[in-house]
Amino acid sequence: MKSYFLKPILCAALLAAGVAHAQSASTNTGRVYMKGKIIASTCEVVVNGQPGAKDATVNMGTYGVADFKKAGDLVGGSGMEGQVKFELTNCPEGKSQAKLQLEATTVSGDKYTIKLDDGSNNAGNVGIQLFDKKEMANPLSLSLVHNYPIDKGTNKATIELVGKYVSLADTVTPGDANGNFNYKISYN
Repeated sequence: MKSYFLKPILCAALLAAGVAHAQSASTNTGRVYMKGKIIASTCEVVVNGQPGAKDATVNMGTYGVADFKKAGDLVGGSGMEGQVKFELTNCPEGKSQAKLQLEATTVSGDKYTIKLDDGSNNAGNVGIQLFDKKEMANPLSLSLVHNYPIDKGTNKATIELVGKYVSLADTVTPGDANGNFNYKISYN
């Protein structure tokens, strides 16, 4: 009686081993290679040709009070005076715009005019306005984000601004005329 039970169990075990061997013979194996790249999330920025510097000093020039005839007169910004140039290189692939945000202490109630730095020897009734070099008709708002295209072929962009003095009254008084602004550049 024992031999009758042993033969079917032995046959079933051999059959199962053969099926397992047949399955492994038809199995495909291989390797998947994962390739990619980690890049900087921002462009490299050079301000006024000074690599690695995030800050820059811009010469605004020297002008006489007689150059300002009435409130709203703009003076300066010619030649290299007042020029601010941001050169963006090695921008991340897939980014199409650089977004420039400007921040400064402004003349009360005026989102376009930077207040002069505090000092006892300051010029009076003068502020500084920034313009996009390609659009000199209107000053840049210090409360908005300004968009500049990134060239998809070169992954570069250039942002050129021009600073000019603006008279805040009909009469300007002499003195130091220094100001500053912060910038933030983001990308999308």
